[in-house]
Amino acid sequence: GSEFILNHIHSNYDIKAPSSVIKRGIDEKFFSKKNVTNEEIIKLKKSMKVAEKKFIILLPGRLTYWKGQKLFIKSLHILNQKNLLENVQAFIIGSDQGRVRYKDELLEMIKTYGLENKLNIAHGLNKMPVAYSIANLILSCSIEPESFGRVSVEAQSMEKPVLASDIGGSLETVINNKTGWLFKNNDVNDLSEKLKMIIKTEQNVLDLIGKQGRKNVKQNYTRELMVSRTLEIYSSLV
Repeated sequence: GSEFILNHIHSNYDIKAPSSVIKRGIDEKFFSKKNVTNEEIIKLKKSMKVAEKKFIILLPGRLTYWKGQKLFIKSLHILNQKNLLENVQAFIIGSDQGRVRYKDELLEMIKTYGLENKLNIAHGLNKMPVAYSIANLILSCSIEPESFGRVSVEAQSMEKPVLASDIGGSLETVINNKTGWLFKNNDVNDLSEKLKMIIKTEQNVLDLIGKQGRKNVKQNYTRELMVSRTLEIYSSLV
């Protein structure tokens, strides 16, 4: 759950009882740098044809319109027109789960904008921590609010900076300018401005942001915390 959902409940239902939010959790031992070997990284980079010294941006999430893939493609188009993608390689990572038409639309869009050598759609990655590991920046640009926003939390757990839309769960899980950045929801210009700023940021600064992200997850969003908070609430009701 998240504050977002709690507020929604309070504003839409007549509830008198006090309610608590139990922050959802992820397995931070699975989403950890320690869970990834150098061999796995080299192998994935090779299979995804990742060029050395490129700034890698990942947009993970299943291929569905509200995850904002089209918004991402448009923002890359804006940056490409200004020759700001010289050093960038981007990936949309996710299964189309049978939504073949939507995937075709994305491929068509990439072609129309001439972004074929800048952006690829990859899928079938069986170990997401490895995919997160090859990135310099993780993007979460859902255009509809998500209750939790798993990608933002997983990225922070992997010590990667995250750029997320300022709606739903990410408003709580991402500490703006500390563990990542927020951009105006569904605003392609703000998204491209933020991307431009982050691409130009020194890698050691991005690494520090990633470390803050991991700290944030360990303090707030682990599965153990979720379970113990749930038990606390249960025992307080007995």
